[in-house]
Order: sequence, then structure tokens, then C-alpha cells
Amino acid sequence: QFCDDEVRIRTEVFVVEQGFVVEFDQDDAVSLHITMYDGDDAVAVCRLIPGDDGRSCSLGRLAVDRSRRGEGLGGMMVREAESVASSRGWDEVRLSAQTRARGFYESCGYEAYGDEYLDEWCPHVMMRKVL
Repeated sequence: QFCDDEVRIRTEVFVVEQGFVVEFDQDDAVSLHITMYDGDDAVAVCRLIPGDDGRSCSLGRLAVDRSRRGEGLGGMMVREAESVASSRGWDEVRLSAQTRARGFYESCGYEAYGDEYLDEWCPHVMMRKVL
């Protein structure tokens, strides 16, 4: 289950800043939700959706509070998500990256595959990393 802090950050980033309409979905009910705190302040969030194959997961909804961007928190969240995935026995992490964030994920060791596609009018690309 996710917390109010995650709802706040995801709403601010994906709905208010980026204009997405469908932010919360059925995957939230089955996801592992990760929230990073600095003291009492939530600063970043993401979720891991277990894969049907039992050996992989999907990383999604990675968001950093606007006031804390540029501090490396996104990379820290990816590493934490990978650590959680590994502890669950998942050996591959997949994600649907906004094309503008492709370079960030490549710097974290992810490789793109497949064709670019639109998700709510925003270009995305599938990416994966073997842990």
C-alpha cells in the first residue's frame, strides 16, 4: 500500500507538472512502494511491480520532489529499488521510460529495447537491466 507522501509527490510531478491524467492505476494495488525520506520530509518515490514470470519486476513512477532535484536522489532511488528487487529474487528490472529520461536510465545501466511509443501523448521507450 502506498502512503500520502507518495500520493503527494506523484500528483505534483506527473499530474501537475507533466499533465498526465491517469496516474494511479490497478498496478498500485500489487506494487511494492518505496518512499525516500530526509528526516520527516518525503523526497522521492517509486514502485516495483512484480513480473508474471516470478523472476523480474517493473520499476515505475519514479519521482523526485521538485525542491530536491539535482541532488542525485533519482539515482539513489533506482539503486534502492534494484536492491529491493534483488532481495525478492528478481534478477531483471524493466521500465517504461519517458524518452527524455532515457539518458538518466542508461547512466544507471539500463538498455533500451523495442520501438518508441506514446503513453498519454508522451514518448516512451522500454528499458531493462539484468541485476
